[in-house]
Amino acid sequence: MISEPNSYLGASIVRTARLLVNSVNSHLLCAGNNITFEQLEVLIYLSANPGRQIIQTDLAIRLQKNKSGVLRTLDVLQKKHFVKRNPVTGDRRKNVIELTTEGYLMAKEAMAAFDTLEQGFMSRLTEEEVLVCTRVLEQIKTECGPIQVPLCNTQKEISPLPNHRNRGKETSLKENAAS
Repeated sequence: MISEPNSYLGASIVRTARLLVNSVNSHLLCAGNNITFEQLEVLIYLSANPGRQIIQTDLAIRLQKNKSGVLRTLDVLQKKHFVKRNPVTGDRRKNVIELTTEGYLMAKEAMAAFDTLEQGFMSRLTEEEVLVCTRVLEQIKTECGPIQVPLCNTQKEISPLPNHRNRGKETSLKENAAS
């Protein structure tokens, strides 16, 4: 029998994270900030970096997000004039993402709204509860580690994109590469 999702710690953390992000996004919007938490996170990383810039692929690694997700976020931030993309000299495939003055000011303003919201959450918790929660979440983050392609415990890796000749059959990555 499958248990209720509430009986799983991981499911509870994921649901809580989703609710928290929704709450933060609503709070940012109500505070007059034209930004989501996901966008704010990019601006925070950029503002903390030397020269307020970072290579796009490094940003994806830091944020633990896939390249296409970061690309979509950067597209929105660029339209809002919060970031600029500058091609890397000698490597057209890479971009340096630079925080604009408007982006820096938005990050400061949005962080003030975020801090107010967080203080409201924290006021309901004891110092010990915050320490225990933080310690447990850090342990779970360490256990999860960085984003990786999950590997099965079997000898055969399953290809996510079998070619048309192998439709319906499990094929290894090596077999697909050879065909």
